[in-house]
This record gives sequence, structure tokens and C-alpha cells, in this order.
Amino acid sequence: MKLLSFDIEIATVFERGENEDVDKYGPFDISVAATAIHGGEEIVWYSQDAAGNPSPTMTPEKAAEVLGYLLDMQERGFMVCAWNGLGFDLKWLGHVSGQWEVAAEVALASIPCSNSSTNAALPLDSPKSPKPWAFRKRS
Repeated sequence: MKLLSFDIEIATVFERGENEDVDKYGPFDISVAATAIHGGEEIVWYSQDAAGNPSPTMTPEKAAEVLGYLLDMQERGFMVCAWNGLGFDLKWLGHVSGQWEVAAEVALASIPCSNSSTNAALPLDSPKSPKPWAFRKRS
């Protein structure tokens, strides 16, 4: 199996209480994303200002580029996975990019690895695993 992992970091700063649902602080801006192919290429994704410096937040265009890359790599036979990728990373990439349908398509073919409420790994068939069809647009 060809494996591609990814992660995002949010730019939104807040104080999280113990066992608190972070979604109540959303919608979130993204500062950076990273992708890594097991034993291969690693890419750091971020937006730049006019001077070429990293921007504090990712543009919708850059978030769409990340989603497009993930979808393209799935079509090339890579299995995409992320720690809580369905319940967090893909949801906020969909929000920032405005491309909810692409985020859901990537999610449907991804490996769900965890649940953000417990931060514990869950089996794929667990009723507590995040479900990609539960994505909803947030304003």
C-alpha cells in the first residue's frame, strides 16, 4: 500500500478546556499544511505575502491546491491518512477552500485514524469514528 499522510495547523488561537469540543471556536483559519509520502516526498504548504514571506493564514486558493493534491494522489493509488483527518483537517480545508465537495470526496477514500473528542485511535468500523458524510458547511 502506498501511504500519504497529511496534517494542518490552525492559525486561530484560543484556550481549550479539558475534553472541550474545539469546533465551538470555529470556523478556523489554517496557517500551514504538510504532506508526506512514506519513504518519499514531503511538502509544506503555506501562502506567501507580496514579498514572498509566509503569510499567517492560508488563502482559499492554497487550501484548494492542497485538496487537489490529495485527490490527485488518491487517484494515483495512494491511501491518504491523517490523525483525525476526517473530523478536523479535511473539514477545515473544505471550509477555507470553499471546496466542500472535494474535501468530502477525499474523505470518503481516506483512512479515519482517530476521534478528536478522545484523541484515541479507533477501528475503521467504530461508530465513534468521524464520518465524511457528516461534513457540513459552517459560516
